[in-house]
Amino acid sequence: MEYKNFNAALEVKQDSDGVLKIRAYALGFGNLDSTGDIIVPGACDKWLMSEMASRLALCYQHDFDKVIGKISDKGVDDRGLWIEADVLPTSLGKDVQILLQAGAIKEFSIGYVADEYHYAKTDGYEDEVRYLDAITIFE
Repeated sequence: MEYKNFNAALEVKQDSDGVLKIRAYALGFGNLDSTGDIIVPGACDKWLMSEMASRLALCYQHDFDKVIGKISDKGVDDRGLWIEADVLPTSLGKDVQILLQAGAIKEFSIGYVADEYHYAKTDGYEDEVRYLDAITIFE
């Protein structure tokens, strides 16, 4: 499994039940990321229509034993894959809520497998760039 992070606008709202509601981009399309990849628009489409997308976990630090909440909605737009999620008031969830509210956590990352990709020369870069054409996201 590989990992990608994306620093984008993060909306945070506290619920009266101690649940923290967030909306954020989990990945962005068309930009060269820190690992030298570009995710193409449509790379998530097949995954989004699969049963696996309904089982997506909201994990802390890519650890499946540290589930901190649930994804309530997700989708894609021109910018990338966005998620809406509830960070639940578990022991770890409360710690993450504090970090989110304080702005200490500013980005999200995904764990994924590159199902289809190609390499191409891209203006402004010496080496060929890997373009991710289809990915499966696990968390």
